[in-house]
Amino acid sequence: DILKTHQLRVTPNRLAVLAVFLGQDRAYSLADMEGLLPIDRSTIFRCLQTFSESDILERFNDATGNYIYTMAQEHHHCTEQSHLHFKCNQCHSTISLPHLPAEYLAKLGKHKMETLSLLIEGTCQDCQG
Repeated sequence: DILKTHQLRVTPNRLAVLAVFLGQDRAYSLADMEGLLPIDRSTIFRCLQTFSESDILERFNDATGNYIYTMAQEHHHCTEQSHLHFKCNQCHSTISLPHLPAEYLAKLGKHKMETLSLLIEGTCQDCQG
């Protein structure tokens, strides 16, 4: 249903990639996905790219400069993404944090935002104990 809603062709590879994300509050990199799926790297990359462009997944750079992907909490365009995410570096769980205050974004004035990737990395409460 998610693929059809976003007017994307339903293929076994897309379903397999999407299935990894469904029900998981976790971030995955391309390398993570390669280890989980019996699909070649370029096909996984194209799926991730398509899902990111279609607002099914959100894409962020982590501290190492690699892209990581999470299920989008809302379906929106990149210019409307105004919330932070927290990623645990141990269990790789991610949570969405509240939207940034309107006055914070208003400081940008008439600047055109093309990408807004806000990621906080650390250790979650469960992994600390």
